[in-house]
Order: sequence, then structure tokens, then C-alpha cells
Amino acid sequence: MLKLFRSNSSADIVSAIEQTQGVIEFALDGTILRANGNFLGLMGYTLDEVRGQHHRMFVSPEEANSAEYRNFWSELREGKSQTAEFRRLNKRGEPVWIQATYTPIRRGQRVTRIIKFASDITAQVRARADIESQIAAINRAQAVIEFAPDGTILHANDNFLGLMGYTLAEVQGRKHSLFVSESHARSDEYARFWERLRAGQFQTAEYCRLAKGGREVWIHATYNPILDPEGRVVKVIKFASDITADFERKREFEVLSLVANETDNAIIITDAAGLVQYVNNGFTKLTGYTPEEVRGKKPGPVLQGPATDPDTVARVRHCIQNRQPFYDEILNYDKDGTPYWISMAINPVFGKDGRLEHFISIQANITHTKEMSLEAERRFAAISVSNGVAEFDTDGRIVRANRYMTGRLGFPDERQLLAHTAELKSIVGEQHLHKLLAGEQIITEFAMHDAQGQPRQFKGTFCPIADSEGQIRLVVVYCTDEQTKHEAAQVTDREMGRVQESSRKVADIIGSINEITEKTNLLALNAAIEAARAGESGRGFAVVADEVRKLAQQSSASAQQINQLIAESSERIDRLSQSLRNLRGM
Repeated sequence: MLKLFRSNSSADIVSAIEQTQGVIEFALDGTILRANGNFLGLMGYTLDEVRGQHHRMFVSPEEANSAEYRNFWSELREGKSQTAEFRRLNKRGEPVWIQATYTPIRRGQRVTRIIKFASDITAQVRARADIESQIAAINRAQAVIEFAPDGTILHANDNFLGLMGYTLAEVQGRKHSLFVSESHARSDEYARFWERLRAGQFQTAEYCRLAKGGREVWIHATYNPILDPEGRVVKVIKFASDITADFERKREFEVLSLVANETDNAIIITDAAGLVQYVNNGFTKLTGYTPEEVRGKKPGPVLQGPATDPDTVARVRHCIQNRQPFYDEILNYDKDGTPYWISMAINPVFGKDGRLEHFISIQANITHTKEMSLEAERRFAAISVSNGVAEFDTDGRIVRANRYMTGRLGFPDERQLLAHTAELKSIVGEQHLHKLLAGEQIITEFAMHDAQGQPRQFKGTFCPIADSEGQIRLVVVYCTDEQTKHEAAQVTDREMGRVQESSRKVADIIGSINEITEKTNLLALNAAIEAARAGESGRGFAVVADEVRKLAQQSSASAQQINQLIAESSERIDRLSQSLRNLRGM
């Protein structure tokens, strides 16, 4: 009875297997002996098409000729069963994946045949391959890292390791807190983050993480809890994309937006045709126009007015048409018609393909500075009418001269004057040149040769001009033509000399008169003495002698008065001459 039960039980098992699985029997050399309907249906054959054929009909020629295939059958003949997933080919040559067990059947100690039980797993293999392909694609495209529920790092792919600058050995077994700051790792927010993951809640956001060396890395990441069949979290997989460059661009854009919105400068962005797309608050403050009032319009016709320089407008148009940058000052008008000066920069913006996309204009209000500059220019122009202005470089070469200088020196134009003027050292002397290059201002008379090569006298102030670092970059002289005064002084000196010479000659003549007077006076005295000796007969001669003596005394007195007047005149002439010399030295 027990034997019968066992026999019936074995038959039931075989029947059940035959109904649910593909079954095929082989001889020890691989020849097919039998196959059930499940197997034949799976492979697309009839029993007659396979009976007597070799097992290799179900594999590719490459596999059938391989050492691995030969070893496979050798081990079966030795009684070693084989269980695995196998790739086989059906009648149409299409791959069929099976989960199969090749079992050697023994009679005593000898293997007599091979029986295979197979289940079709093609759909599962394809699904698994699809999943594996997706995972491989994710691994190629994203940074992937796996954590235990407590945050311990289990594995990380090359993308993640390359992004963070670590090797797998440096991170495996360490905590996720390796990638955050110490303060964040101690925070309640970080603790709640991992509590939610352990509770099975996925987390998706943009995160700032720290790479090796403390470098900031911004990622867009999804932390995905992985559950076991009982619903328990067994690990967490993170998929991350590096968005550092995008984040920095966004941060830069936010800063630029802050600048655009908070600056007092006007910012205009147009399309490639020059039509306004954007204006900032500074534009509205400067012009009075709202964005809605100017959007879609060209800014030039809106802002320019009757006193706007047409040459500047033409240059703006030329630069825009030729897609070139522009920088200059221009007079515009606000919404109320009030003119204002701006410093304007326009720059073309090109796309990655090289096509023009926008123009950006930045405009700064320089009305006050410009008006001061224009006033200074008018004053300078007025000064230049009656004063000479010339500039010299630090090598002493004259590089600029105004019309006053060219006119006074008789040159037809500035270019001729520059070509024929001596260096500054020859004009002011070496000592003065050293003072100028040391930053010292000097006032002096100097001569420059005119177009005929004759020296012409000037008097002026030489001013060294320094750059922002204090280095002398040029010397400017402001001067007046002193040639007429110089010539008049020469004539005056010459005539004064002649007057002084005449005074000396008159003084000499007066001296001679005084000498004659003294002699006459002496003769008259002698005559009076002789007349006294002669008595009555000499009385008349005594009267004459007395008159002569009186005349001599009067002549002497007059000569002394003349001599005093000449001395006073000479003294005054000397003082006048000194005054003229002082005037020339001023």
C-alpha cells in the first residue's frame, strides 16, 4: 500500500510539473529524446522537429562552439546539475530567457539521461533589463549615493565621487554629515530631515553641500527611502544633479537685478531692432517715463530734443547699425521737456550662435558736472583769446598750442608751430625743467622763436599736471606776449641812458663854468687890490672889478643851482630806470 501511495504521489508530482513547466529530456550527448507541450510551445517547435536534434539548436553558433558550452555538458554527464537563467533561441531565432534546472538522471551509479525543467522568464528579464538600463542611464547622468537609514554611506557612483572630490574609500562607512557644515549637522532641521527619511518620506529640494576641502556645491537632489517587503526602510538612495553653475548664475542674476533696481543710473534693454523691452526704476526717476510708456518704442525719438547734437545722434545710429559699442555724452529731454545731460554707454549682446539679441544701455545723469565743464570751457575759451596756452609732454616736446600762440609766433597753424618749436629745456632752462618735473610751478619770462626764426618774448606760468598716481604727465603754460613791452623797455633803457649821458655832459659844462667863475672872481679880487694901490687913479677900475666879482658870484650861485637840479634829475632817472627793471622782472 505504501509503495502504491508513493507511486501515485510521484505520478502526481510529475503531472503537476508537466502542466506548469517546460520539460525536455536529453541523451548524455545532448540529443533530444522528448519534450512536453509547454516547452515546445515556448520554443515554437513540434516534437518531430526537435526529437533527435542536438541541444545546440537552442543556442547561438558562437555559444555552441565555446569551451563554456562544452564544459556545461561535460559536468552534466558527470552528474552535476546546472541551475541558472539561460538565454535560448526559439524557432524564429528570437531570444527566450528561461529559469531552468538541468538534472542528471541516474541508474545506480551511472548517469543515463538529462532532464530539464524550465520556466519562461523572458518578460521578467526584459523588465529587469529595462530597469537596469534606466539605472545605468541614471548612473551615467546623475550623482548617486546610497545610505543606511542612520545616514552611513554604503556606496557612491563615480559621478558623485567626482562631484564631491572624494574616492569611494574616503566616504564609505562615514556619515552623510560629512557633506554639510558642522552647524547644520547639529541643527534640528538636519535631524528632522533624517527622521522623515527613516519614516519613508522622500525629500526633494536644492541643497548646499560641502565637497572635499570645504568647496560649496549646489545640487538638486531626491532622497528616496527604499522599503523591504514589510515596509521597513532598509536604505536611502539619493539621485543628485550638479546645479552649482546654474545657482551661481541665478545668484549673479539676483545681484544684477538688485543693481538694476536700486541704482540711480538708467538701464534700457532693447531687442535686436532697438525696441525697448525693459527699463529700470532709475530710468523712470531720470526721465519721468514709466516702462509701459516706452516699451516697444525706440528710446532715441522719445528722449532726444531740439538741442540734442545731431552728430552724436548720427554716431549712435551708426554704431547700432554696425552692432558696435558706443560711449559718449548726449543731451536728452525728460517727460516734462527739461533737458539733462547723460553719460551713455550702449553695448550689443550676442547669443551663443553669434546672432544679435539685445542692446543694453546704461545712462548716468551728469547734468551738474557737464554744466560746470561747459562753463569752464567757456571761461577757458575767453582766457585763450587774450592768453597763450601750450602743452609739453614729459620729454619736453610741445604737443598742443592755442590760436593765440600760433598767431603771435606767426605760424599758419598749430601743426607748423609744433614742428618748429624747441624743446622745453631750451625754453626755460635745465634748472626750471627739473623743478617742473618735480611738480613745482614756476613763473618766468621766456622766449620762443617765431616763424622767421626770431625770438619772441613771453611771460607766463608753467604748471605741471599729474595723473591719479601723482606722476607728472604734461606741463601746461599760460602766458602773455611781452614782445612789445620788451621792445619798449629796450627803447626806454636806451633813451634813459642817453638822458643820463646828457646830464653828465651838462654837469661837466657846469663844472667848467664854475671853474671860469672862480677864476673871474679871483681876477676881480686882484684887480680891486691893484686899484686900491693906485689910489684915486684906480677908483674907476675898482668899480668895474667889483661888478665883475658880483657877476662871478651870481654865475657861481646859478651854476650851483643848475648842478643841484642835474643831480636831482640823475637821481630820479636812476629811480625810474630801477622801476622799469622791476616792472620787467614782475
